[in-house]
Amino acid sequence: MIPELGIKAQLAPLAETIVEVQPTTAGEYEFSCGMGMLKGTLVVE
Repeated sequence: MIPELGIKAQLAPLAETIVEVQPTTAGEYEFSCGMGMLKGTLVVE
């Protein structure tokens, strides 16, 4: 999930999933799993 970009995707276990992201502004976007346990930051320059 990347709430600021309106992205919510289901990911299959042990499989590659491509999620297209097209942010319109530079910045840092927080992402996480649906439960908020796994988190990270997408940096757009």
